[in-house]
Amino acid sequence: MKADYLNRVILGDTFSVLKNLPSEIIDLGVTSPPYNKGENKKGWLVDRVKYSNATDKLPEKLYQENQVEVLNEIFRITKSGGSFFYNHKIRWEKGMMLHPIDWLRKTKWLIRQEIIW
Repeated sequence: MKADYLNRVILGDTFSVLKNLPSEIIDLGVTSPPYNKGENKKGWLVDRVKYSNATDKLPEKLYQENQVEVLNEIFRITKSGGSFFYNHKIRWEKGMMLHPIDWLRKTKWLIRQEIIW
């Protein structure tokens, strides 16, 4: 029942949790996924946050496929007229720019705006 999810925080594996949620239960989604930068790289977040049972260095193709799958599940659970904020960043790997728009275009979302800071 949709009311069972009102004002609740659910902790678990992203794919498993999303796939088990009913459709159209949220008005707003916000996420900031791991950036796939590699656990051994330095940075204020990498040193302080450890994701249990997750890696921050997947093969890029798999990482992007996973992002599309998660984003499409978030689309499914978002009510018609709802919104979604995806906090990610442009990354560089082997001299190539990896922009989130590359995989966002493969999702069901209609991209209305990009906020750059």
